[in-house]
Amino acid sequence: MFYLFSKYQTPYEMFIQQFWHYKSKVDVFSIGLIFAEISVAMNAEERNQIFNCYRTGKAPEILQNEPVVAEFVLWLTMVDPDERPTCRQVLDSPFLSQTSYKEC
Repeated sequence: MFYLFSKYQTPYEMFIQQFWHYKSKVDVFSIGLIFAEISVAMNAEERNQIFNCYRTGKAPEILQNEPVVAEFVLWLTMVDPDERPTCRQVLDSPFLSQTSYKEC
């Protein structure tokens, strides 16, 4: 005897299931993209190119004049989430500790 059944999921259940494997490493990747974006002036097309480069683990050419930033961002956007730093490692990184903040 065969039983046929389906499981209905509410939109809420589908939403939660979509993010079931969410970890803070996703946020680290996003922070990396934000650093890249605020480091140099760029248009929308260049932003898309940067995102595509980092998704494949490559530093974009637009950051070639900012090698320290490029290296930091590449570290934050490692393709394998397990290789990305934790939020604590980012905060303790030499890049952030050497940055001087000027008041406007």
